[in-house]
Amino acid sequence: KTKAAWDAVSVPAQSGDPTCTGNPNPDFSIALNPTAGSAAPGGTTTSTVSTTAIGTAQNVTFSASGQPSGVGVAFAPPSVQSGASSTLTATVGANVAPGTYPITVTGTGTSLSHTAQYTLTVTGTGAPDFSLTLNPTAGSAAPGGTTTSTVSTAVTSGSAQSVALTATGQPSGVGVAFAPSTVQSGASSTLTTTVDANVAPGTYPITVTGTGSSATHSATYTLTVTGTTGNALANGGFEQGTANWTQSANDITNSNQNSAHGGSWYAWMMGYGSTATETVAQANVAIPAGSPQLKLWVKITTQESGSTVYDTLKVKIGNATVATYSNANATGGYVQKTVNLSAYAGQTVTVTFAGAEDASLTTTFLVDDVSIS
Repeated sequence: KTKAAWDAVSVPAQSGDPTCTGNPNPDFSIALNPTAGSAAPGGTTTSTVSTTAIGTAQNVTFSASGQPSGVGVAFAPPSVQSGASSTLTATVGANVAPGTYPITVTGTGTSLSHTAQYTLTVTGTGAPDFSLTLNPTAGSAAPGGTTTSTVSTAVTSGSAQSVALTATGQPSGVGVAFAPSTVQSGASSTLTTTVDANVAPGTYPITVTGTGSSATHSATYTLTVTGTTGNALANGGFEQGTANWTQSANDITNSNQNSAHGGSWYAWMMGYGSTATETVAQANVAIPAGSPQLKLWVKITTQESGSTVYDTLKVKIGNATVATYSNANATGGYVQKTVNLSAYAGQTVTVTFAGAEDASLTTTFLVDDVSIS
């Protein structure tokens, strides 16, 4: 009866009484050390990603978001059991601009996720760049001579890039070549200037430009042409018009119907399409001693066909023909010709260009930049 009486008594729970529950849901925390880092383009930073288990340990997989293009973020290992650690490595590409970038690191567990913030600072100049220098920065040569200079490049930031070399500002008759014409920044090239026989003495600034994928730089090379023109012929480029020359027709011209090899004046001979002859000559030419050569640039265009000679341009010393060009030698563009004048060394002569054309179909001979040296 006593037991039954107690069973009938109902006592509600009182405030402050202890309670019993089961195990909590498993959880974890995530932390970074350090929480920030800096690197120049091409560099890296690292941070330790630590986790702490709350309740039962679980697998946590790491990922990153918010990093700019060109920044890679990797975790080693990419996942851990909560309570273990991983190493974050941020790799900064060569083209990443300087600045501060917040990166969110996320740890994803079996049922929930947590994040932490990493601040990456990219230092330095960012984009790839290079420098360009010349050694020496100046040179001198007489007409017919050459000069050289070493063009050096160096990487000043970022990664190496292809640099194409060009030159501007050189006068007509001066050629500039690079060997090689393209280098990787950090490498060198050799600049060679070639001075034709007709280039007037003087000082000429030449701009050497290196054009890369992300930058362009230039340096100045000063070329001094010394002495006289080195040309036994006066006005060999016809740039003073008819000065020093005699002509049987109006051959010496600056007409824009054709083009000069150098400058704007040239001798336009023949091209009538009918029987005709004409001459352009210079008297009292003192052929130098040694092994003199006559050089000229000639452009031959024709309506004739085949290898039969119909129309001619002869180079004469006095009354002797020393070279003959014809419709069969049509070039399409200017070609330099060389004539050995050793037989006339030390003599004073008349140099004549004599053209002749037959009764039909035109052949035109353009002559320019004539020299004897």
